[in-house]
Amino acid sequence: MFALKKKEPKVMMQGEIAPSRDADFMKTLLIGVGVALLVWMAIVSVLLIYLGIRYLGETVDGSRQRYTAITAERVGAKAVKVLDAAHAARLAVEYAIQRQLYFEPLDYETLRMSLEPAFASMPSIRAVDVAFIGRNDSLSLQRKQVAGETSYDLLLQSDAQDCVEKLGRLGCLQSLPGRAMEWYRIGMELPGGQEADNASARSSPLSNFVWAPAPGFVAHPEGAIRERGAAVAWSPAHSLIFKSVFPGTSGQLALIARVIIDVTHLRSDKALDDAARLGESGVIVLIDRSGTLLATLNPGAQTLVKSPEGIAYFRKISELAGGWTGSVTEDRILKAVETGSEMYQSGDWLVAMSQLKGLGNANFLVVVASEKAPFVDETLNTICGLARAVIISPYPAAAIVIVFTYILSSVNARRRMRKVHALEEKNKQDMANRALKIMKHPGGLGGMSVVSKLAAKARAAAKALPAPESKAKAAKALPAPESK
Repeated sequence: MFALKKKEPKVMMQGEIAPSRDADFMKTLLIGVGVALLVWMAIVSVLLIYLGIRYLGETVDGSRQRYTAITAERVGAKAVKVLDAAHAARLAVEYAIQRQLYFEPLDYETLRMSLEPAFASMPSIRAVDVAFIGRNDSLSLQRKQVAGETSYDLLLQSDAQDCVEKLGRLGCLQSLPGRAMEWYRIGMELPGGQEADNASARSSPLSNFVWAPAPGFVAHPEGAIRERGAAVAWSPAHSLIFKSVFPGTSGQLALIARVIIDVTHLRSDKALDDAARLGESGVIVLIDRSGTLLATLNPGAQTLVKSPEGIAYFRKISELAGGWTGSVTEDRILKAVETGSEMYQSGDWLVAMSQLKGLGNANFLVVVASEKAPFVDETLNTICGLARAVIISPYPAAAIVIVFTYILSSVNARRRMRKVHALEEKNKQDMANRALKIMKHPGGLGGMSVVSKLAAKARAAAKALPAPESKAKAAKALPAPESK
């Protein structure tokens, strides 16, 4: 078996200091604490920077998206309430016809009584124009409201021969007859009454109503709208056209009517004004499927007068001022109509489009554009900015110090290398000069050259050897060897 070799204790030389275990432990502890501190600083820096980025990103953008979508739905609900007034008038007339309460086209009192509750409960209804299939007569029931007063009167007019006798001196209709209007032609193509409800021929009932292809104008009851220094004597309006067949006539006698809605009521209660949350350039508008503006906060921006004809027409949403309006293309509108809503980013604006709910309102959209600034808390944004500045500032300073230290170390290393090379050259020159001096001044073993030393040693060795004559004498003195 091999014997274990004992480790001999290290012998300390005089003046040598023994290593301390406490010093090694403290050195290791300081290194560990330094590394942990650096890791903690890195983690805190990343978390604080990420906090600011997340606040200005997902947090602000998420709040902005939710508010913009909710605003579109809120304004859409109010728009549906205004537009549903037209359906209320339609249903009132259809109920009277189908229940045979209104079966004579020129029964003025029955028509007035049927529509009067709708006018009373729906202030947005301005007029109901009526024409007939099978009759050449036309009727018109209009709201007449005195400026500055809440009360109103219903004016029923007719172009029949008994208009003065039954309706008074203001009862004769002086405008073009309904049969000469464009809305009458549109109503002729609609199914009506039992035709619309005939499910045996079709898989689903047909709609006996349709909204007019484009909005129009009606005289404003106040005579003028004063907003931001603009005066407009006309209000934007839209029309619902419907058809209803009188029972028992086999479609030979039918009513075609147009319900005119004053869209100005969409601006009531500042429903389209939300600059505090959407920003100064934030916009809420109501458009139809073609992109035509139906309601805006400023009525002057909704219409444009062609020159030199002087004909007013409704603008498209793409004609509004703003960097985002050009992004509302026909494809986006069609997508919003098909899916019910659409939201996208256009530059600095967030645009949301929401389709109106309700019967027959699928072609109307509320468009809301919002800025980002109103959704940012300035105090928190300032704190996040200062935190990022404080966190990031040491890193460039450290990088500058490291680069400066590296450059300074490189310069010092080059200086030391030049000094070393110079010293080596000097040493070589001194050694060469010393050897040359030794070779030129030989003298003594201490001062002679190497060659001189070798020559002296050779001479001393030669003197120590015996002479040749001494060698011969010694050979003769030796006895001769005996012969056998």
